[in-house]
Amino acid sequence: MDEPTLCLLEVAGTWVSGIGALLAVGVSLHLARQQTAVKLAVRAGPRVIVRPGEPEMPEYISVHVVNLGQ
Repeated sequence: MDEPTLCLLEVAGTWVSGIGALLAVGVSLHLARQQTAVKLAVRAGPRVIVRPGEPEMPEYISVHVVNLGQ
């Protein structure tokens, strides 16, 4: 192959790789936007810790959070 053809192929390869990178970014952003919906399951309430042989029963608040989204 002559030199002008090689230069043309090199430039075309650079353009193709650039377009591929832009498409990859677009796909990753699209997939990330689909997963932005947050669905939470929350349970909260008072808890008492009972220990055998101890007269004190400390009270605590328990919070349980689970993400049910994708």
